[in-house]
Amino acid sequence: MAQDREILIQKYPKHFTPAYQWTEEEREMAKNMLFDTQKIFDKVDVIFWLMYGTLLGIYRENRLLPWDGDIDIGIYVKDFEKVLSLNDEFHNLGYESLSVCSPGKGMIIICKNGIHIDVSCLEKFSGNKVFWSNFYYPKDDFDKENYIMWEDHMWRIPYNPVKHLTYTYGKDWNIPIKGLVIPGPMGSDYLV
Repeated sequence: MAQDREILIQKYPKHFTPAYQWTEEEREMAKNMLFDTQKIFDKVDVIFWLMYGTLLGIYRENRLLPWDGDIDIGIYVKDFEKVLSLNDEFHNLGYESLSVCSPGKGMIIICKNGIHIDVSCLEKFSGNKVFWSNFYYPKDDFDKENYIMWEDHMWRIPYNPVKHLTYTYGKDWNIPIKGLVIPGPMGSDYLV
């Protein structure tokens, strides 16, 4: 059964602050958690993409950014219940119960020892848009396939990663800025 995100924040307050930086050991754990997630999701055909800081670090620097503090992936909201049904699979590997971030089906949190994967649930709209939180992306970014090789694994990424990162982080996305927290898209309108 899913637990509330607030329980995780109370249990691991430092890990849920925007300025938190991983130790090397925690970054290695985060990488292994991403491998676990890929393996478990593949068993039930849940497609996911690397997103936000995780995409930025792997695409730009071929690593998880030490100042990012979480793993970010995205799924389509149609797989929300399927992911929640994997709670026992994760629990058997030592993970906390999966957490749901309100409202609705916006995010699932996969957590182990405070290290967490934020699973953003993307909603398809009619036309060419996909929505999550205050981000609107073109549907092609997720419907068309594109992959990146990292740590001897193939990882699905948005179809046009440069345009995607420019929209998310602005035109200087390729210049490292430690501790940047994005309140919303920083680039120009992606759909134009």
